[in-house]
Amino acid sequence: MAASGLTEDGGSPKRGISRKQGAQDQRHSNATKQDKHKYQFQYCKRKTGTEQNSSPKPVKPPHSRDYSHSPLLRPTQPSSTLRLNITPPPPLNNNNFASQTYHDFNLRSSFGSYPNYQTHFNHLSQPTKSTKMSAPQVGDALPADTTFSYVPYSPENADFKACGMPVPYNASKEWANKKVVLFSVPGAFTPTCSVSHLPGYQAALPDFKAKGVDIVAVVASNDPWVMSAWAKASGVKDDSILFLSDTDTKLASAWGWAAGGRTGRWAVVLDNGKVTYAGKEEGQGVTVSGAEAVLAKL
Repeated sequence: MAASGLTEDGGSPKRGISRKQGAQDQRHSNATKQDKHKYQFQYCKRKTGTEQNSSPKPVKPPHSRDYSHSPLLRPTQPSSTLRLNITPPPPLNNNNFASQTYHDFNLRSSFGSYPNYQTHFNHLSQPTKSTKMSAPQVGDALPADTTFSYVPYSPENADFKACGMPVPYNASKEWANKKVVLFSVPGAFTPTCSVSHLPGYQAALPDFKAKGVDIVAVVASNDPWVMSAWAKASGVKDDSILFLSDTDTKLASAWGWAAGGRTGRWAVVLDNGKVTYAGKEEGQGVTVSGAEAVLAKL
């Protein structure tokens, strides 16, 4: 140790540190004081409003996105003024519960190509009664301009896969001077219609001719191509029984006999355009509209 009381590297023996380390500590202390004064000065400027941007920057919530750079996505109004116009639905009650609909969802959107899907199988249940017009009575005339559509038989379309062209059939004109038996079925290719109702008339055709019947016809709400195919599938390959189409159920609706968008199940006898017998099924079976019941009234 030197005589001056200092260490070999110039440090103080009392503090036990070297001169070099002491200088480093002094510089670190000065830098810390300067940083502290700098931060205090900036804080005072913000506090007193002397800084150019006196208002602090808004704090963005986490996961927020900045759309200020995009003119298309930039909001036009402050978020505090945005309001959602939500109108609550009116209260429901027992009287208008079924008539009020808040979402226009129905079977038409679910089954877009089947608008009558809700009533597609109504012919398998009891037909509904209609009060649009009174049922035909004995002596009533066939409604004016009663027109159907059907595919006439020809050798060219005798094959089951052949499709003939439908033509209008003006029943009011064609049946004016004839004796006609017209029976209606809810739908072609349906069990009761194909197994019981139509076969009864097929078997009784000679009896109807013997009673002076000129025309036996069946009508349904199916389109004329379906009615033609049903005739071929049932073994009727001529016009011994006319398979008529009434897609709008005009005749059945005029008599109040339409059932769920279909023609229903009934039978009438027309003589020179006048009703001589009319019978409508109230149940699911074939009774008053069957061939035997109609033959008994001729």
